[in-house]
Amino acid sequence: MKLMILDEIGEYLSGLSAEVRGKISGDLESLEKGETETLLIKQFRIIFFRLEGSIYVIDVFKKQSKKTPLRIIERAEKIYRKIIELS
Repeated sequence: MKLMILDEIGEYLSGLSAEVRGKISGDLESLEKGETETLLIKQFRIIFFRLEGSIYVIDVFKKQSKKTPLRIIERAEKIYRKIIELS
């Protein structure tokens, strides 16, 4: 699978510590290689979806509660619909 990361997400990741960035990058690489189906990063949530042989990483944020905020879910749905339209 091909890993597609939104530019703003790449910028966010580059601002994290090398240790955290390495952990997230390693997990994304495992996902891309098909070695894992989910991402388990304790202090971060990574929002992604699979579509036509690609994995789209559309949001990453530091967890502050057990639930993903509604605004992030709505944004992810909007991005998903836009990518579907462009496919």
